[in-house]
Parts: sequence; structure tokens; C-alpha cells
Amino acid sequence: MNRDSGKNVFTKPELTVEDLSIALYQTNLKLAETNRRLIESEKKRSELLANISHDLRSPITTLHGYVEYLLSFEQPDEYEVFLTLNQMLGKLHSLDHLLNEMLLITSLDYPDDKFALRPIPIGGYLTDFFNSCKADKKYAQRGLLLKLPDNCPHYVVINPEMFARVLDNLFTNALKYSTQNDKIILEACLKGTDVIISVTDTGIGIDHKDLRRIFERTYMVSDSRTPGSGEGCGLGLSIAASIMGRHDGQIWCESTLGKGSTFYLSLPLYVPD
Repeated sequence: MNRDSGKNVFTKPELTVEDLSIALYQTNLKLAETNRRLIESEKKRSELLANISHDLRSPITTLHGYVEYLLSFEQPDEYEVFLTLNQMLGKLHSLDHLLNEMLLITSLDYPDDKFALRPIPIGGYLTDFFNSCKADKKYAQRGLLLKLPDNCPHYVVINPEMFARVLDNLFTNALKYSTQNDKIILEACLKGTDVIISVTDTGIGIDHKDLRRIFERTYMVSDSRTPGSGEGCGLGLSIAASIMGRHDGQIWCESTLGKGSTFYLSLPLYVPD
């Protein structure tokens, strides 16, 4: 616009019809991509809610059945009541675990100052974690092995509590998908400027076609190893991936059906000043 004698004069933009067509085409492409991402995001959200609803419905239905079972007796046997209450407690623990996982994965989507990171000597940290697993009787029928470089002086910057959740998830999965006398191996090495930590099991493995999906929130983890079981909504590995992202790290898996799986964690090496 130019001003002439107090009037606004329109100045024709120096754009051709071809320029405007190209600009419109590019804008339409961006809108289409944004729309595609929104649709994909909504689809994943719906799938996640469906999986979580399934996982919530199962223990709730079971609890409902237990209550009806107890109410069906005029004078239930004390031992029968004791057994039923213990079964109900187990289902309540499952519900509590799922709700905590949901809260955690939601909080990881919104970074805050509570996720404090600090330099940690990784050798000592992994040794302490390994020894805690070694003392846990649930691993009594597995061969636990720790392989670290001599002295392992390397430092990484982590949140010790959150990183322990990652390791615990990998060890729990290794236990779940292996059998008596199988091995679970915790290992670490330096590769370039990264510390690579791995958890290997000699269990049943994961089908190659499923490996790219196991860290998705909407993926049923058990589908890749025990097809049709429909157990779990896959939040564990998704949480592990989110935690690794907050550490500027990476997580990936290599697996062979019938031979086992190895999950790798990569963290930047920290060099103290």
C-alpha cells in the first residue's frame, strides 16, 4: 500500500500466476502432511486406549467374579476365603502396576525439572543392579552373568532411578521369555564416544518382522513371542524407549527365534572436566 493524498493505493504484488500456483501447491502439501500426522496420532491414541481398556477390563472382570463367588456362599470356608482374597490381591497388584505405567509414560511426554541427570560410574552402577537381581529369588532358575571391561572406569550421565527401570524391564522380559537354565547376560563396552550396554537372554526370541514394532505404545509385546496370548499392552518397552530418549540415548534389539534376544542401550560417554 502507498499513501497518496491521504488515500491508500493498492500496489500489485510482483507474483505470477505460476508463482501463486506453486505456493498454493506447497501449502496444500504441508496441510496434507499435517493432516496425515494428526490422523496417525489419533489412530495410535485410539489403539493405545483400546489396549489399555482390555488390560483393565480383564482383572476387573476377574475381581468381579471372585466377589460373586464369595457372595455365593452363606458361610464360606475360611481357607477358601483366604485363597480367593490372595488371588484378588494379585489382580489388584496388576491393576496398580498398569496404572503406574500409564502415569509414568504420560509424565515422560512432558519434560520437567524433576528428571534430574548426574554423572555415574557405569561399572559400579551395573554391578549394583546385577547383584540386586542375583539376590532376587525369581531369577534363581536362570544363569545370570555380568561382563564388564576391567575396572570399567567410564562415566555416563543418567537419572539412576529411571535408568534402573529400563534395566529392570529388560531383565523382567528376559526372565519371562526364557526357561529354566537359560542365561541372562548383562554386558557393557565402549564404542567410540558411546557406552553400549546390552541385556541378552537365551530364550525363545522374537520374530524378525516384529522387531521394528516392539517399542511402539500400541504394540502387544507378547504377540511377537507368544502369538495369540494377548497379554500386556506393550507399555514397558515403550517406557524404556522414552526414558532412553530423555537420556539422549538409544535402544534397539537383535533377536533370533529359538535362540534368544539382545537389547542394546547406547549412552554418550561422559568425560569429567
